[in-house]
Formats: sequence, C-alpha cells, structure tokens
Amino acid sequence: MRLQASFHLPPSIISRLQASVKAAGALVILLGIASLPLGVPLLLIVPVVVTSAAALLSRFPPVTLLRRLLMLEPFAVAASALVLFRPDGWTAFWTLLVKSSLSLTIVIIFSATTPFGDIFMLLRRLKLPGILLTTIALLYRYLFVLADQVERMRRARAGRTFAKGRRLAWFLNSGVIGHLAVRSVERAERVYAAMRARGWE
Repeated sequence: MRLQASFHLPPSIISRLQASVKAAGALVILLGIASLPLGVPLLLIVPVVVTSAAALLSRFPPVTLLRRLLMLEPFAVAASALVLFRPDGWTAFWTLLVKSSLSLTIVIIFSATTPFGDIFMLLRRLKLPGILLTTIALLYRYLFVLADQVERMRRARAGRTFAKGRRLAWFLNSGVIGHLAVRSVERAERVYAAMRARGWE
C-alpha cells in the first residue's frame, strides 16, 4: 500500500524518545506558541528557533516537511483570515499564520517520529473513552484500505485514458472522487453490519 510505505524517517534523537516524552514536549511547545499575543512578530523568533531545532533533530527532510506543511496550509490561511477585520488586521493575520504554521510543523514532526501503536498506547494510558479509542483505531486501519482503493482506481483510470489534458484530468479526477465516496459509504455499511453480527453495538 502506498500509504504504508510512502515515507520513513531515519532514526534520530527525537524518534528514540518515549511517546509520552515527545507528546509532553509537543504540548508545551504548542501551548507556548498559542500563548503568544498577536501583532508582535518579534516574539515569534523563539518558537521559530525551537521548531527548526526539532526539525533538525528529527532528521526530517526539509522538502518532505515543506510538502506536508503545504498540504495543510490552506486550513491555516482560512483560520488566520478571520482576524483581517481587526484594526491591525494584516499584522495579526501574518502573526497568526506563522503561529499556525509552526504548530502544524510540530504536529507533523510528532506524528512522523512516533509510531501509531505508541500513540494509541499513550491514549489508553491517558484513560480516553473506549469508544473513542476504538473509533481512532478503526479510522487508522481503514485509512490504508481507502488509500489502496484510491490507488487501484487511479491505475484503472490511467489504463482507460489515452488522451491527455488538464481539463480532462480534472474531470476524471472528480469522477474518481465521487466513486470513492460511494464505495466508502458502501464499505462502511458492510463493516458496520459485520461488526454488529459479531456482537458490537
């Protein structure tokens, strides 16, 4: 599956730490970034240095880190745009955008250096509700199933498409997304029926 084997970080100082230590460190950094006031860009120097040091210590390839960050950046821009109506709107906007980007970077580094099993066991030790843990585990499990379905649909579409063009590609991709949504709902119903047949309620 492409999602499973798409990217692995080399061993690093951060990856060798226990999940609880990494989670506590990430939480402290996130709270520190969130507590910084808007409109004071100079205060962002410290979290920028800390985040850069975390990226270097994790041995995260800069290009890969930037690519993952850009995938999430539209959400940061949308959230930051809400402060444009303030008197110091643009200054607050750029400050909030940098804070959001730094927070996303920390989350990306934590998720990339911590196996899901370690994160799941940490959540269990934190006494999260069982139904929430089960939902997270199923979501993670079927994320790979969904990725495999996307890859098979992409290969099937590529094998039946001989003409090239950006407009045609967008049209075909929209069809793939629609079919994927339908198949996801159907698979979810089958999984739910199978779980109920085994005693889940």
